[in-house]
Amino acid sequence: MDKLTWGVLGTGMIVRRAMLPALLRIPDAQVLAVASADAGRAEACAADFDLPRAYSSYQALLDDPEIACVYLALPNHLHAEWTVRAAQAGKHVLCEKPLAPTVAEVEAMAAACEGAGVRLMEALMYRFHPRTARVHALLAEGAIGEVRGVSATFTFPLRVRENYRLQPECGGGALLDVGGYCVSAVRAVLGVEPESVHAFATYGGTGIDESLVGILAFPGGAGASIGCSFRAGEHQRVTVLGGDGVLDLPLAFTAWHEDAASILLSRNGRSEVEEVAPADPYQLMAERFAEAVLHGEPVHYPIEETRATIRVLEALARSARTGESQALAVGRTLAAGHMAS
Repeated sequence: MDKLTWGVLGTGMIVRRAMLPALLRIPDAQVLAVASADAGRAEACAADFDLPRAYSSYQALLDDPEIACVYLALPNHLHAEWTVRAAQAGKHVLCEKPLAPTVAEVEAMAAACEGAGVRLMEALMYRFHPRTARVHALLAEGAIGEVRGVSATFTFPLRVRENYRLQPECGGGALLDVGGYCVSAVRAVLGVEPESVHAFATYGGTGIDESLVGILAFPGGAGASIGCSFRAGEHQRVTVLGGDGVLDLPLAFTAWHEDAASILLSRNGRSEVEEVAPADPYQLMAERFAEAVLHGEPVHYPIEETRATIRVLEALARSARTGESQALAVGRTLAAGHMAS
């Protein structure tokens, strides 16, 4: 196979602004089609990006024998169903985050793809930005000493009240939408699974969490905090506290194209800034996924990582609803090579 042929399920902002432009820049990718439940939206998207085919149903795209891989960018509650259907159609799947709202659905998706012999990866793009690998190299070098704690925050104001993110039946909520970035980041930095979590949430009129703050306890006394919200201003930051210094990452999750990807390092009473060259993490992610498909290799962001993050998200959600701390499996160490680069 000279090129990996792609179809895109969905026509929303992330498709138009990020993934389609990224896919169209990849020499080894050929985007053949886009699908939407709204025929007009599919046709408009295909015309805007000069794609040869527009489908008015998701299944019609999956039935196209020339498409080898799909990028799935549907609302959260549709991820499991259409990933399984894509696997049954023999398509590899790069699925938007969160891969699914529950661990049970993640397991079903993984089993369907494994049974069909196709690759599955969650599209958690920040993990493919060069800054992510650089941060973990600094930590491995002992740049700030032993890591004692991590905080991660991702907030933005969601003012369009009809947005699917505010609908419980669509898998809405700040925790699932942006909290997964935070949990992924703190787990990756600390390198083990948390022992317990406790969370506090503010719920909106539709019943979903519009803001949530969580505390995660890790083996050895390390701790982490996460904050996610639809009710606060745009803010993203990861701060890593070490025995000898601090790493601070502004615009921690969505730095791309011309955005500065800074690493602020403070130690021994002095501060320095390391700038990582701007990059398109969506393109890098799609390229790495394509390499795995074309060369029959494991994906670079494995399903075990996704499963572990979703498990923590489920525990945080339970804690926020019940007011009680939730215990997790004690201190499992992350697999070697867990950080995509």
